[in-house]
Amino acid sequence: DVDKINNLIGVTESFHASYKLAEILQDKEKREKIFDTFLGEEPDLSYDWFTEYFQQEHSDRKGKKQDFTPDGIVRVASGVLGKTESNADICAGTGGLTVKRWSENPNAIFCCEEFSDRAMPFLLFNLAVRNIKGYVLHGDSLSRQFKHIYELSKGEKFSEIKEIKEIPEMKADTVI
Repeated sequence: DVDKINNLIGVTESFHASYKLAEILQDKEKREKIFDTFLGEEPDLSYDWFTEYFQQEHSDRKGKKQDFTPDGIVRVASGVLGKTESNADICAGTGGLTVKRWSENPNAIFCCEEFSDRAMPFLLFNLAVRNIKGYVLHGDSLSRQFKHIYELSKGEKFSEIKEIKEIPEMKADTVI
């Protein structure tokens, strides 16, 4: 619930959560500590822990018409897409579809794109806590103008997060 997530992140009000989480993710020791703390509360990694929290507390439903994909739609979309070795999630939000796809093939490579500054820390958290290999592009998917590009590489337990300068060349079902 909202209070539990705020407490785990270390904020008293939800509007601080994105900023605090972004700060935590920059420090490997703090990042791994919060991952372990969350996993102690909820070890099931098969679903996006933040969909409801983020939609209630952070989405701009009125101004930007932001809504997040319900779990039922995520299951249907993943079923229609079938098996794959790579997955693109445009307008990834907090990563619900990517988390579902990962639970079906944790060895796939994932590429997520997201515009929202507030969603970005939750998306990076969701991917890194699952030790996902992939890329996260923070910016405008239509204009292809990105503020940040992150590479996530598998670590011993959690993904390493590194900011990179260029988008890697990619093709369907492969990353070159």
